[in-house]
Order: sequence, then C-alpha cells, then structure tokens
Amino acid sequence: MMYIVRNRTMHKQMIACLLGLALLLRSCAPASVETGNSPAKISVQGKEYDAIGINSVSIPEIGFYAELKNITTDRSELVFRNASTDEQWYPQMYAVMELQSIKDGKAYKMIGELPYSGMFWEDIAYYVMPGEESTQTLRWGSFYGPLDVSGVYLLEKECHCGEKTYNIGIIFTVPQ
Repeated sequence: MMYIVRNRTMHKQMIACLLGLALLLRSCAPASVETGNSPAKISVQGKEYDAIGINSVSIPEIGFYAELKNITTDRSELVFRNASTDEQWYPQMYAVMELQSIKDGKAYKMIGELPYSGMFWEDIAYYVMPGEESTQTLRWGSFYGPLDVSGVYLLEKECHCGEKTYNIGIIFTVPQ
C-alpha cells in the first residue's frame, strides 16, 4: 500500500516538473509576427499580448484599433479608435522594448526594455467613447532618450474595454 501511494506522489511531482519545464521553455521562444494584425495571443519571451502588429494593432471582437503615427526619434502619436458600443480607456503608462529581428521581420527576440528616467501618473485615464478616436502623444525621448533609427522597437500598452484589460504590442521602426 505504501509503495502505491509513494508512486502516485512521485508521479504527480514528475508531471508538475514537466509542466513547469514546458512553460519555462515556451517563455524563452522568440515572437512570431506576420505582417498585419492578428488578434491571437502571442508570447514574447514570457510576456503575453492579446494583440500585436506592425505600426498598428486591432482587436476586432471589441472594436479596438490603435496606430502609431508621425514616428520620430523622440516621439510619436498613438491614435486609438473605438468602433464598439462600449466605452474604452487606456492609462498614460507605456513601455518601449528593443527587439532584434531574427527571421526577416517575421520573428523577433526581445533584447530588453530601454532604460528610462521618467515618471508616469498611473491614475490618469484617457477615455475613448463609442465611434470616436483619441490621440496620446508619446514623448519617449523624455523617458528613454532618442531612439536609434536602425533599431526595431515594441510599444507595450494596456487598454480597457468594459471590465476587461487587454495588453497590446505595436512593433515599429523610426523612419530615417
């Protein structure tokens, strides 16, 4: 009897270890991104995004669309469009990650978050009413310093629709 109980315990521990190892290995994989917008969840080295795209991103199920415009080494405009019947909102906070292209612009490896020296007031929320759009000016030059025109970057941002929170990623480069 003791032998069976011990084997079951060891069996459960082995399964738990294998699952943990599988999750750890999955989090180390580079991100694959097709040109265009895919609402599928994509994991970038342990970070998960509800949607990721090149210069823009959309989540059709909730009528959400965001696009980076007028990108320079110091700033950009982030335009949000709300095509839903629900109020959407987003906080002021964002992060910029440096990426490395590993498959001709279709797969990326995260090098890391750029070091910054700025402060965000997390209690500021920007609302986008149904059928409207809103623009947030991102002044990353103030937080990170000017971005290199030869780099590839990921803008990480949170948005909210109803009671749900979505994490989005927009891959971009700085035009020369």
